Amino acid sequence: MISNDRRRRLRQPGLLVPLAALLLGAADGQRQYVRDDANMLSPQTVSSVQSRDRQLASDTGKWIQVVTTGTTNGTPIGEAAAQAARTLGVNGAIIFIAKDDRRFSIAYGRHTQQAFGPPTQTAIKNDMSSAFHSGDFDGGVISAVNAIADRMETRPAGAAAGNVPRAQSGAQAATSGGEQRGGG
Repeated sequence: MISNDRRRRLRQPGLLVPLAALLLGAADGQRQYVRDDANMLSPQTVSSVQSRDRQLASDTGKWIQVVTTGTTNGTPIGEAAAQAARTLGVNGAIIFIAKDDRRFSIAYGRHTQQAFGPPTQTAIKNDMSSAFHSGDFDGGVISAVNAIADRMETRPAGAAAGNVPRAQSGAQAATSGGEQRGGG
C-alpha cells in the first residue's frame, strides 16, 4: 500500500510515468541497477554496471542506481534524482541523467555521503561531464560507477546504514557534485 505522502510525491507533473516505469523494472525479482529509458547506454555498459553493482551490494549492502530519462519535464534534476532514489529505495548513490535536458545529478545517501568529500564529488562529476561533452555516455557512466563503487568498498565498516540519497542543488551543487550540465 502506498502512503498518502508517497502518492503526493508521485503526482508531481512529469515524474509519474517515468517513476512508475522504474518500479516495473524489477518484476523478475532481480534488482535492476540500471534503468536506461533514454537509450543512452550500450548493452555492454548496462551489463558491466549490473555486474559491478551486484558485487558491491553483496560486499557492502550498498549499490549505485543509474537512471536515464528523456526529460524531467521541468522538475529540477536534483529533485527528480531524489524522488527516484526514494521511490526505488536506493541505498548508496544514484546517477540520474535527463538526456534531452542535458543535465545529470549524482546523489549520495546520508551515510554514504560521508565517504565523498567535496573534492571527490567534484572529481567524479567533472570526469562524467567531460565524457558526456565528448559524446561518450558509456564512458562517463562507467567512470562514475567505478569511482563511486571503489570509494564505497574502501570506506570504514562503521558507517554501514545506508538511507535514501539526497541530491545537492543550488550553490552546494557547484562544490558537491550534485547536479551538472551534461554534453551530448
